[in-house]
Amino acid sequence: MNPARSTNEKIVFIVTDSGLGIPEDERDWVFQLGFTTKYDEHGNPSTGIGLTHAKEIVHSFNGKITLTTDENGRTQFQVNIPSKQL
Repeated sequence: MNPARSTNEKIVFIVTDSGLGIPEDERDWVFQLGFTTKYDEHGNPSTGIGLTHAKEIVHSFNGKITLTTDENGRTQFQVNIPSKQL
């Protein structure tokens, strides 16, 4: 699938995770403030604000961000933003 495309109505882009992905049982939580899968070498979690912030930005443009997977099972995020918002 093309990672970015646009029409007169919307702009769509897809970001594919190059890491281990997000386990199925954690997918409902990824946009919640504080959720993280990243820890430093001492076991300390990251802030868990990245996807929450991304969702807020996308929503500020009346867009939508969804978690999907590609044909190889890798985690992806698809962003749809109305063209008139940009």
